[in-house]
Amino acid sequence: MLAAVLGVAVIVGAAYLLISSATRSLQERQAIIDSVQERDIADPIAECLPANLDFKIGEHQTSASVGDGWSTKITVTNTGSEPCLTDGSATSAGMIVSSGSYKLVDTTECGDPEATKPLLIGSGRSWNGTLSWDGKDYQNCTAGDDATAGTYVMQLKFLDEVKGEVVVQLQDREPQE
Repeated sequence: MLAAVLGVAVIVGAAYLLISSATRSLQERQAIIDSVQERDIADPIAECLPANLDFKIGEHQTSASVGDGWSTKITVTNTGSEPCLTDGSATSAGMIVSSGSYKLVDTTECGDPEATKPLLIGSGRSWNGTLSWDGKDYQNCTAGDDATAGTYVMQLKFLDEVKGEVVVQLQDREPQE
């Protein structure tokens, strides 16, 4: 009889320990779930304000040969206090090429309007890119003949604002022997 009582006591004790352990484990899991649900969700990253973007034109050639095209490096720096998002696609970053009052091309008008290039720029950080022109005269975004020798103004655009300009002299190629 003593053995039976001891057996029941052992079974009851084991059951109590199992139930107690399971309850504690469930309470710990619930506490973790509650703490995750109480955390703040991060605010969405704001779009860059034009006033917080510093645009610099990099080193470039001031002359090129007819048919060679032209390019320059650019740097866009976020001077704001928070990271921000902007677009670096061909419709947002490009150039207007003109000679006198004649416009050869606005490359931002010729980019794919569906294409985007999201840029996340941290505070005090920069994005480096290249703007280029292939040296052609365009009609309705269709490349025509090479631009002729002469003086051209490259107005560099970013987000529909002219950010600077460079004067480039296109020269005839030297004859091949």
